[in-house]
Amino acid sequence: MGNWKRSQVAPPLTLDEEKEEDVAAPDDNDKKECTLFYSADFSVFEPLYEPEPKPVSDPPAAPAHPQTDQSVSTKKDSTKATPAPTTQKKEEKSAAEVTKQSTSQAARRSSYGTIGKDGNHIPTQPSLNSRTASHQKLVTYPQQKVFTKDIDLVLFGASGFTGRLACLYLADHPDKALVSNLHIAIAGRSKEKLKHLRNEMIAINSFMGRVSILYANAFDTEELDRITSKTRCLLNFAGPYTWYGSQVVESCVRNMCHYVDLSLELPWVMKMIGKHQAKAVKNKTRVVNACGFNSVVSDLGVLSVVAHMKNVLKEEPSECLGLVAHMKTGVSGVSPADWMVENLHKEFQSYYDEMRADPQYYNPEHLKTYRDPPDPVNAVYMKDIKLWTSPNTAGPVNSRVVRRSSSLLSYGDKFTYTEVVMNANWMSAKLSSKMSFKSSQGIKHGDPVDPRTGFKNCSFEMRIIGKSPHTPMKRVVCEVKGSMDPEYQLTSRMTIEAGILLSKFHESLPLHGKDAYGFHTPATALGFPFRERLKQYAGVTFNIEETSLPS
Repeated sequence: MGNWKRSQVAPPLTLDEEKEEDVAAPDDNDKKECTLFYSADFSVFEPLYEPEPKPVSDPPAAPAHPQTDQSVSTKKDSTKATPAPTTQKKEEKSAAEVTKQSTSQAARRSSYGTIGKDGNHIPTQPSLNSRTASHQKLVTYPQQKVFTKDIDLVLFGASGFTGRLACLYLADHPDKALVSNLHIAIAGRSKEKLKHLRNEMIAINSFMGRVSILYANAFDTEELDRITSKTRCLLNFAGPYTWYGSQVVESCVRNMCHYVDLSLELPWVMKMIGKHQAKAVKNKTRVVNACGFNSVVSDLGVLSVVAHMKNVLKEEPSECLGLVAHMKTGVSGVSPADWMVENLHKEFQSYYDEMRADPQYYNPEHLKTYRDPPDPVNAVYMKDIKLWTSPNTAGPVNSRVVRRSSSLLSYGDKFTYTEVVMNANWMSAKLSSKMSFKSSQGIKHGDPVDPRTGFKNCSFEMRIIGKSPHTPMKRVVCEVKGSMDPEYQLTSRMTIEAGILLSKFHESLPLHGKDAYGFHTPATALGFPFRERLKQYAGVTFNIEETSLPS
């Protein structure tokens, strides 16, 4: 239909050039059809306008009677003055009803267009350029706010190390049919870096030439609002979030834009929850923090074990143990300035001290049970599984994320979770304990690396072990594996899959109603649909089996 055909491709939209284009009005053939907009899954068309009936003209008036006295008329004249078989009153009533119906339809659709001289509906052309017309979808929210969400995914901070990996994964995504129907934008402070990144994406997939480039500063509210008001889901790679994330979250909540980040800075997340939770629920917005390797593997692994125990074994779990069995990861090569490293050391140390003081620090206050033990700090021998263990660097954060999921999804009245590293003997456990404590105080940085060569031979394996008080000698084990760098490559893939779910498959997510919105963990916001996408596209396996303890 003229300018509305799906096959047409136009240049990408940039917020720096928001000039409205004059779109030609539809011709007579177009007026006879209905305007079609894309539905949420881009596979079904939904009619937004219906053809409007032409108004019925008034019946012809009776000719003037030649006699002066209009009350007197002959039978012959009366016959000539009433040509229709029905009475004139009925015809006038019918015409009035049709005119009233046509007027009400015109008033009801006046916001969508105008009525032509022939009575047909002429839709108003959208104030977007032709590039985004094929992706337009009107989304209505409370308080009668209407946003045209024509951008599906915005990768904020895309020129950073993890953001770049996410863009390259998106360009080479296995589900090319889905990605080709996504309107993607990359945002950041350096246009030159973003242009270079888009060229890298085009080299992988020519369709990435449609990716929009948006300039945005994390501290400029006006610039952020211009992006989030047009976006369904924003993926934030610009950290540390304590410094750069607060206004981005606020803008997303205000403009009904779903939000995903990689934050492990739980004190900052708790601050955001206190300020924006009520508004996020009211505006039907999901905010998902800690959506990277830390803490998605732990969160989804425990969710899988609990679901198996409840649905298959019909038992309630009492305890889950997370074991990092193997991990070989790369180094990002990001070298922050010395002043930034020093400040981050101080901030991270204070937040670790605050968080370690409360094992259920991340739980909602009214759902705290105080059952979970303190974080392990030394090498410990686990008698039931006959293994030496040591503290995991990310264990304090991962365990609190899992405990928040447990409180929101009701894993069980006696449920607890602890996360440690598996070791071969006492000596390796002792050494691992000291290394874990030191690494939690600082940041890895080194020489710049190429992800295509620097992450070769990387892999990971983690085991989640669950038990029930009714069967003390039986265990349910979820083994999670991947043959890639977990901290950067897998993290970038996880973030992209989360964004696709929130922007295109929102209705398939587990929670509904008011519980669906606000601040969430990966398990509570995305659940099993997220796990299945990681299995299908990101190269992660989740294998569940039932075992018995060695005698």
